[in-house]
Amino acid sequence: MNQSIDEIVEKFKSHLIAKNKAEAFFKETIEPKVEKVFQEKFVKAFETIAEAINTKVGSDVIHCYHENKDKFVIEGLYHKIFFQKSQIEIIVAGTVQVNIIPIYAWKGITKHMGPISFILDIENNTVTWDISFDSIEMYATNLFSGFVEDKDFSL
Repeated sequence: MNQSIDEIVEKFKSHLIAKNKAEAFFKETIEPKVEKVFQEKFVKAFETIAEAINTKVGSDVIHCYHENKDKFVIEGLYHKIFFQKSQIEIIVAGTVQVNIIPIYAWKGITKHMGPISFILDIENNTVTWDISFDSIEMYATNLFSGFVEDKDFSL
């Protein structure tokens, strides 16, 4: 089977068009939806609980901040936990998975904690969390209680 150059060019063009459409969909639809879940569901839970704790204690004992768009940090006096959002992995068309890797730093020693992941159905905007707690809020509360339980915690 001998194809003409024009036929080969048309195949390349159709592949490029499909690739460009897929990249545009990823950048314009998938990435913003993943970012919204990360910011509004994950990060917001930590910020809300930290703010409530700080208000009730009457002092800023927990700090929350962003190092960049993919890294969120919570910090106590001696403790720091970095939450690093991984690359978006397409599981099947319309469904993606994202891992959030927590790295715990305490007095210069770092330790990887178990990853948190979520699966996002792009079409239905449904999020399924893969954590050992009933909610992100319970997970955050458990981490913050660890700050208080540690003998090196002080105000």
